[in-house]
Amino acid sequence: DRRPDRWERLVDRLLASPQFGERWGRHWLDLARYADSSGYEADTPRQIWPYRDWVIDAWNADMPFEQFVTEQLAGDLLPGAGVSQKIATGFQCNVIYDRGVRYEAIVDQVQTVGSVFLGLTLGCAQCHTHKTDPVSHEEFYRLYAFFNETVMERFPLPGFDPGYRDGLVVAKDKKADRPSGPATLVLKSAPQPTHIFEQGDPAQPGPKVATGFPAILPVRDVRSPAAAPSRIDLAGWILSDQNPLTDRVTVNRVWQRLFGRGLVETENDFGMQTPSPLHLELLDHLAARFVSDGWSIKRMLKYLVTSRAFQQSSRAGESARQIDPTNRFLSHMPVRRLGADAIRDSILATSGQLDLKMYGPGVNVYYTTKT
Repeated sequence: DRRPDRWERLVDRLLASPQFGERWGRHWLDLARYADSSGYEADTPRQIWPYRDWVIDAWNADMPFEQFVTEQLAGDLLPGAGVSQKIATGFQCNVIYDRGVRYEAIVDQVQTVGSVFLGLTLGCAQCHTHKTDPVSHEEFYRLYAFFNETVMERFPLPGFDPGYRDGLVVAKDKKADRPSGPATLVLKSAPQPTHIFEQGDPAQPGPKVATGFPAILPVRDVRSPAAAPSRIDLAGWILSDQNPLTDRVTVNRVWQRLFGRGLVETENDFGMQTPSPLHLELLDHLAARFVSDGWSIKRMLKYLVTSRAFQQSSRAGESARQIDPTNRFLSHMPVRRLGADAIRDSILATSGQLDLKMYGPGVNVYYTTKT
């Protein structure tokens, strides 16, 4: 292709590909701790693959990140919430879960919100006030209360063909734990009191607390001043234009996926001990553009991959090696290795064995296919 806009045409074609949602959705699923089993010793199977499919569709549709976040944190509370919004709350159902230690699942939910959206290690305040970041022990449990007031439940999937795959049988004496019927895990409100756990120990309940936000970040006006903040308010606080973290954490991840190294090198930690960004003004510029472009991930990706920086050669000249030996100033494009899943897909594609079928139940190590 000799046309002057050939690179932009290629970018548009790749962004429009159904496989875009699978490739970039995978990065998000890693952040969401997606798995088809619940962890702990039993590691029992769980049905939550519809959430995975929702993520793929959201990325392919270029759902505004603002909506993407809100539906995952509070889709069930939105006016007129439908099946899609309820499935989205599976984000918080990807916890390591055991009924005997429910509080640990909620701690995991709080830690995930902190690292994924804010780049903060909130979990450090579970037992005591954070040693380095301005998050108190009480503030941790105010965030904890948002998810303590929920339960996970199986949500039947209307209109889904029950005959699709279940041809699955269970091995390793796990038959009693097998999910039955087409359903997925979703979050549901279940109001109940929340207490501070002294030293993080649920056997030592302390004062009662209501939902709330750390004082270090601006508190967004809640919808009902007479009531404690809801998960909708939590999403609004995370996405507030007064909150300097969410947009920067997000564009930093996009940059890291493309260039192999984040502008902030600790992807999930923007705390007080984190080294300053390599290029603070660039990070601020990208964050502002991300928001002004309607929180569009695809627009941000296109902006970066059509930049001169991304289109550079990966071969560093002699002067670049001397002046910029660590490539801090992107004097050449970093060499990036393919991940294990991309290597596997490349081998299958080359051999003509790559199956491009999308959606549906995943493959679980506890399952074998009937013959």
